[in-house]
Amino acid sequence: MVRWKRMAMVAAALGLCAGPVAAATWTNWSGGTNCLGSSSCDSAITGNFGNSRTGTASGTSITVTASAWSFTGSSSNTTLENAYLSLWSGSGLGVTNRDYNSGDPELSSPNHALDNANRVDYILFNFNSPTGTLVNLTSVTAGWVDSDADITVLAYMGTGAPPALGNKTRSQLLSDGWQLVGHYGCSNLGCNSAAEPQTVTLGTTVSSNYWLIGAYDSSSTLANASKTTGSPNASPYDYLKIASISGTETKRVPEPGSAALFGGAMLAGLLALRRSRGRLSRG
Repeated sequence: MVRWKRMAMVAAALGLCAGPVAAATWTNWSGGTNCLGSSSCDSAITGNFGNSRTGTASGTSITVTASAWSFTGSSSNTTLENAYLSLWSGSGLGVTNRDYNSGDPELSSPNHALDNANRVDYILFNFNSPTGTLVNLTSVTAGWVDSDADITVLAYMGTGAPPALGNKTRSQLLSDGWQLVGHYGCSNLGCNSAAEPQTVTLGTTVSSNYWLIGAYDSSSTLANASKTTGSPNASPYDYLKIASISGTETKRVPEPGSAALFGGAMLAGLLALRRSRGRLSRG
């Protein structure tokens, strides 16, 4: 009897338990070399807005696809448009937005990085996880910083894949299911180019397969003092290149109804097996 009670408890627990699986650091970004640094690259950049790069990690088959976005849409730069995701050897991922020829000197340093000078740049990280697996992003490592390097992090908490980002305002992103994870001040990132690379620890329990990491976004729409670490600010501007991101694979917690159904089915199966064995022993 005791054994069967234990098995029933295990069956019920199987439908409810979810925990960390493995930790990994995604780096080794693919996707070719840049065409940046001079006016001769203009046409090449224009033809590659919306490009992506893939990061891999040791110890996991999960890869992550990165793409660049920036608030360059509309006359007031309040909607997202895709951008060019650059890769700088030894320092990491940067962003060249669509206004690089319209008053935003993206072809020169430090604006060739992920930055918030005039327009706020973001990088979307999409983890290609198997069904039922999410990623708890634990840290972001900058391989290059300049002056200041505050960051803003959001995670998609909706069902399935997020709606397309193009032409979305910040308010629409939140309505679509994006959630502010936090703003992280430069004191957490080091803010010292002599000490590169530098890592910021996010300290969040949020798990998702879709993450947006941007230079500090001071928009009132995303203002949240309870989710602010350190003292991020919009002046001076923030510039950094992301060398790697680290996280822990987690198992998705089933919905209460499905968990109960699964546990009930397991328990019913165990009871049926017990009755069958009882008939055999009496026969």
